Amino acid sequence: MPYDMHCHLDFFADPARLAAHLSAKQIGGLSVTVQPCDYVSAHHALATSKGFRVAAGLHPWWIAADEARAQAQVGELLDLLPMTSYVGEIGMDFSKHTQASPEIQVMVFRQIVRECARLGGKVLSLHGVKSASVMLDELESAGTLRNNTCIFHWFSGSSQDLIRARELGCKFSIGMRMLQSAKGREYVKALPLDALLLETDLPQKGDKREAACVAQDMQQSLKAALEHLLHVKHARDASYTTGEEQDEMLADAIAQQSAKLLV
Repeated sequence: MPYDMHCHLDFFADPARLAAHLSAKQIGGLSVTVQPCDYVSAHHALATSKGFRVAAGLHPWWIAADEARAQAQVGELLDLLPMTSYVGEIGMDFSKHTQASPEIQVMVFRQIVRECARLGGKVLSLHGVKSASVMLDELESAGTLRNNTCIFHWFSGSSQDLIRARELGCKFSIGMRMLQSAKGREYVKALPLDALLLETDLPQKGDKREAACVAQDMQQSLKAALEHLLHVKHARDASYTTGEEQDEMLADAIAQQSAKLLV
């Protein structure tokens, strides 16, 4: 059973219907949200979906520029954390996509990861753009990595950040967009199998197609990501070149790692 460890089912108008189509294809995963209010509605919509878990998030693109409003947003998220084992999408983005300053983003992220460290037992899906080293500093300082699992989605930090994140025990969800870049492929080569998960980052917000078509696209994206990931591993290590049976073993190992996080 393949698992999509970073998707946005609530971006689709009928997330329950989309989840049903994915479950029929024996696909499960982690559906992340971008605002606390989205978690409430997505959790309700997907309550009967056996294959998917819903994460409570506050994406850096959605953090308010006003500090008081940002503090209110993080307060809403902190109230939800005792109710769920899954947190995401959270993180920092120091590109031009955000309205909140780096200082406000650090303030928000710091409170979330400290609360996760206090509660323990969480799976965090992390967004980091031009901010990986700062995020790792905050995760280490808070002690979040001692009793939680942190997954970097579409990792784009430096090679030094990658090494540091892996040494700290982070995992990485890999999708086609990451694998289409030379840098992304080199990072996948450098990571051990037990650090790798799959993702689609789909559907796109506002996708108005039939749920069956969206589910088909997500299935194909997962399949392509797995095939490319295995190809990269073949190129990295001759021990991965034993054919179809070995590929199935590697795919099964990745799926089992995902399944353990979704219990």
